[in-house]
Amino acid sequence: MSNKATFLSLFNKTDQQRLVDYAELTGDKYRQDSLHFIIDADNGISEYAAEDFSFFVKEFIDAWKNEHKRIDDEAVPDKLLNLHTSAKNYIEGLGFEYHWNKKRLSKDRTEKYRIFEEQLRKEGIEFSNIIINKSPIDRLDCFLDYGHYCEVFFFKDKEKQRLKTFSCSEKAKDYYRELLLSKPENFLRKIHYKWEDDKTLAMHYAKVLKDEISYDILKNNTQLTNEKMAYDFSCFFWRMVDLSAEDYHAKSSVAGLEASDCEFLFHAIGGFVVSSGYRYQWYREESTEKRLEAAVGLKKELEEAGIDMSKIIINHEPQNDCYCFLDYGDHHEFFYQQDGEELNPGDSYKIRDFNEAIAFFKGWVLESLRGT
Repeated sequence: MSNKATFLSLFNKTDQQRLVDYAELTGDKYRQDSLHFIIDADNGISEYAAEDFSFFVKEFIDAWKNEHKRIDDEAVPDKLLNLHTSAKNYIEGLGFEYHWNKKRLSKDRTEKYRIFEEQLRKEGIEFSNIIINKSPIDRLDCFLDYGHYCEVFFFKDKEKQRLKTFSCSEKAKDYYRELLLSKPENFLRKIHYKWEDDKTLAMHYAKVLKDEISYDILKNNTQLTNEKMAYDFSCFFWRMVDLSAEDYHAKSSVAGLEASDCEFLFHAIGGFVVSSGYRYQWYREESTEKRLEAAVGLKKELEEAGIDMSKIIINHEPQNDCYCFLDYGDHHEFFYQQDGEELNPGDSYKIRDFNEAIAFFKGWVLESLRGT
């Protein structure tokens, strides 16, 4: 039997039994199994796992209080104090204090945050420079919704600076958005060129290709606001690569500079497109007519089967809590996206054939969503 630490091993035997009994009572197999997850130093837990475990412990305490007619008592019962303290100290010791203290947000409130983040992304906010409902990181501006109040602050040296507290999450979001947009030099997404000459070369090729939109993006840091704009800018890069290759082999001077192989521009422009929320547009290629027809047919069949199509993404940017099918032209991907993670079904990674992938995805979605 393994001696490695698990969530369950954080507690004494009495509390272990309480949690096991409660997990079984919920009938949630994941809950039952999660108590035995390995949590040693070689297997650090994610923010999601820390939050889920925190919710589980607090839900158990609430259930115990409800059973003993103490639901209106905000204090932790003496009998459960050791259990509460052990869980709290462990989660906070890992640096997940926010996830321990927050309350579970409603589906409606969670969806509003998805829309809020999408709005910020479209307005050009660089998400690597901010924190929204995740553990604070040093020297970043943070927004935390605890469920019953919100905080906006700058985090430095483990201290909350310029802290503002809001009882209304909508007012907090408005304040945070205005704060970010008021400092474009700090928060607006940029194309991060390795060398200034790279920008000069890219603008030169945009002129040669008579691509006014790409030229404007390169010159003025104009933000990508839709999938078509992102895809067209991605296509500009590859057209630029073809031209630069010709100039490179011809040993031509470009805008007074030596033509390069665009390696650094690949990372600069690609990073800009992906961080703008358009990863699929950056990596996809034009599909054949048959593949396009198959994707349209898949959508039609799912609709006719009564599937909630708000939960389905076919050849568009993935969203949380959606089943996604992405055709990149030379390969495909399909997965369920949850909390930014791509969850693949079973042995789907073995499927290489496009038509087989279409059929598998349809069956998977029908089995998962029909009748829900």
